Amino acid sequence: MTATPDPPAVQVYALGGFRVLVRGRLVEDQAWRRKSARQLFKHLLTRPSRRMTRDEMIEQLWPESETEAAATNVRSTLHALRRVLEPADAPSPTPVGIVFSDRDSVWLRTDVELWLDADAFDRTLEQARQTNDPQPLLEQAGALYIGDYLPDDLYEDEIIQRREALRRSWTNLQFERAKRNVEGGRPEAAVASLQRLLRADRCDERAAQELMVVLLQLRRRAEALRVYQQLEQGLREDLGVLPAERTHDLQRQAAATHTAAGPQSGKVFHCAYTFPRPHQIIGRDTDLARLQTLLDRGRTSGQAVLISAPAGTGKSALAGRLVDAARRSGVLCLAGAAYNEHSAVPLAAFQEAFTDYVLAASSNPLDTAIASAASELIAAVRELRLHAAVVGASRTDASAERSRIFTALLTLLRILADRSPVLLCLEDLHAADEATLHLLHYLI
Repeated sequence: MTATPDPPAVQVYALGGFRVLVRGRLVEDQAWRRKSARQLFKHLLTRPSRRMTRDEMIEQLWPESETEAAATNVRSTLHALRRVLEPADAPSPTPVGIVFSDRDSVWLRTDVELWLDADAFDRTLEQARQTNDPQPLLEQAGALYIGDYLPDDLYEDEIIQRREALRRSWTNLQFERAKRNVEGGRPEAAVASLQRLLRADRCDERAAQELMVVLLQLRRRAEALRVYQQLEQGLREDLGVLPAERTHDLQRQAAATHTAAGPQSGKVFHCAYTFPRPHQIIGRDTDLARLQTLLDRGRTSGQAVLISAPAGTGKSALAGRLVDAARRSGVLCLAGAAYNEHSAVPLAAFQEAFTDYVLAASSNPLDTAIASAASELIAAVRELRLHAAVVGASRTDASAERSRIFTALLTLLRILADRSPVLLCLEDLHAADEATLHLLHYLI
């Protein structure tokens, strides 16, 4: 049998935090008796040579000290650092020296007995560049980088430079992994890499562009539009700039729909609910323009609009014009209304809006996701109707059934929105039952 090699005498994890293990034992915070000892260790680790002169050490840690006081600080700090990294009670038969010094300099050993995750990350990337099959090494490097280098040291120039260099390497690594995963037929893995970049920097426009491209290839248009929306918001709020033209082009590709996704592929769905269609709507040009703007925004983010006015002033005709315009532009339009005489029927407005579409979609063999979601909604509504007829049914059971309907309807809407934009128009909400208002609030 091959013997397992001993771990390094000292292991340092500086990516995403700062942890030090000496012979496998974690160094607790209180073990650093002097803050200067920990800071000196960080600075030495950050330098490629792991070495600095005593003058550099004094300038870095005690720039205002007199010569004699500075010399005393150097001796005390080195003693404290050795006590942490070379403890007398370390579980090892052979002590290993980690910290060295002479009259001019201080340095750390540079061999395998002192291991630093940031150095291992750099070495792994270099090895990946020199092999014909870099994917395993790229994955290994990605696992090492769990966060920025020494993130709590915000004002140390040397550490900042190393942190930025490592961040650039990690960014390039994520792009490389995404590229190779796309080429290897693993687009979901590519999505994960690009999402990591955007979590780290919401203004990374290249990452947003590449993520939108992959999502469009996966036909996840709604997600691509959300990526655009979040990027646009980040660029506007953080940098005061607009997305590039290429990003706008990808947004337009994601928003473009030639036909609304009906229950059968290639057919435009027309809801049964009818609106008044006067030959002319007078004095509503401004309102129509505002509604059209909100409809356009709804292609990239959810929008909710409340139209309120006295009876007989043309609210329904205005809503009808909006629905017609939306349908012509490829939006799936669903509409229904609440009625006083139907107040005993729970969720009447939603039932009218969805019934025809759901009944047709539940038997659609061309889109199993929509068919499954529609079938679940049908089952939930049917059980609610049966439940409402049961004398003495408990309030807990009714609440559970209502929760099932809310979840089923939200699931269906999300799937539909991934296929094309959706406009849901509910009229006469002043006559709606309590369940309808609760569901509307849940969706918004």
